[in-house]
Amino acid sequence: MTADGPGDRGSMQWVVAAACLLAMTCALAWVAARRPIYVGVEPLGHAQRTPPDMRLDLNAATAAQLQALPRIGPALAARIVADREANGPFVSLEDVNRVNGIGDRTIELIAPHVVVRPRTDH
Repeated sequence: MTADGPGDRGSMQWVVAAACLLAMTCALAWVAARRPIYVGVEPLGHAQRTPPDMRLDLNAATAAQLQALPRIGPALAARIVADREANGPFVSLEDVNRVNGIGDRTIELIAPHVVVRPRTDH
């Protein structure tokens, strides 16, 4: 049988396919060894981290930032900032009720998105 025979060409294709498969497996193993992939579990040392509180502080937010809240438009945001400057910082979330135009429903809607921290710069 010669190298041009039909049996040799088929077996040569299998050798090339097997070599490609081996090369891809090695490449994937190399990538996995450089950067571990965690599926369904957190790596040790990361479980104790708490995510940062990304809620908006009503005592520090600008009028532009306040407009990102539900039911808070430019006019109401300006009134919140003006009230805070005139009457001092809010003590609690319910304290924002003193701003004209903010009622219980608005407080209920913004509650998950805001926090009231005491001001230290007054």
